[in-house]
Amino acid sequence: MARPGGGPIALRLALAFVGVALTAVAVLAGLTAVFVATDISHLVTRQQSGLTRAVALAAGAAWDRSDGWASADLSPVLDLAARVAARRAGPGSGRRACRRFFAGLYRAVIES
Repeated sequence: MARPGGGPIALRLALAFVGVALTAVAVLAGLTAVFVATDISHLVTRQQSGLTRAVALAAGAAWDRSDGWASADLSPVLDLAARVAARRAGPGSGRRACRRFFAGLYRAVIES
């Protein structure tokens, strides 16, 4: 005579299905986290590149208008760089972030 609940085999089978389902959900969550982190990293790198190029072009345009660095008006470029760097680094670290930003800009201009 068969048991109404299906016995120990039914319980084992149900637990196996639940285990496989939970493992699949955990793997999916892990893969999602890895791919999202990679996408965010690529996005940040592209944005930094674009901002560096934009600031370099603006600085070059200021140099071109005044035919030299001595008389070039870089205040709009410096303001933009400071705002972007401060927003990226968080409040209270605008000067340090601005220095790091311009060090990266300098390296980008020298290397290109």
